[in-house]
Amino acid sequence: MQLDSTQLSQNSTQFGVRTVPEILKTCPVCQHDLVAVRLECDHCDTGIDGHFEPAGLAGLSVEQLEFADVFIRNRGIIRDVEAELGVSYPTVRSMLDGVVDAMERRAESVAVPDRKKSEVLESLRDGEIDVDEALKLLGSERSSNSFEIEER
Repeated sequence: MQLDSTQLSQNSTQFGVRTVPEILKTCPVCQHDLVAVRLECDHCDTGIDGHFEPAGLAGLSVEQLEFADVFIRNRGIIRDVEAELGVSYPTVRSMLDGVVDAMERRAESVAVPDRKKSEVLESLRDGEIDVDEALKLLGSERSSNSFEIEER
């Protein structure tokens, strides 16, 4: 099923404030997570196919992005965030903690492949595995993060 992103994109109106445009993160048919599999250059039409994880704030939910937008525009001054959102100090702290937790979880999930690579290289260095085994272990990791470049 092919859907046009303009048909699906919406702006959230939670809190009645200026909002961040919603990024489509779940499948409108089955509700599972969507995965970015292609990046393209608007200038030269180079396309990169692969499996791309959301970077930085892109991994946050729409509500968390909206909160981050308000928080940053208010320069982190909690009483100003409270006033703009019409919520209490504990609510602002809870929302901020949610954003921080989500970002920490994202950082931990990204760090795992680097840790695995280091462990494989240490095992190779220490003679615990041979080169073929190291390549096999690193190759399986590489295949999940591989990509192809297509020039037009």
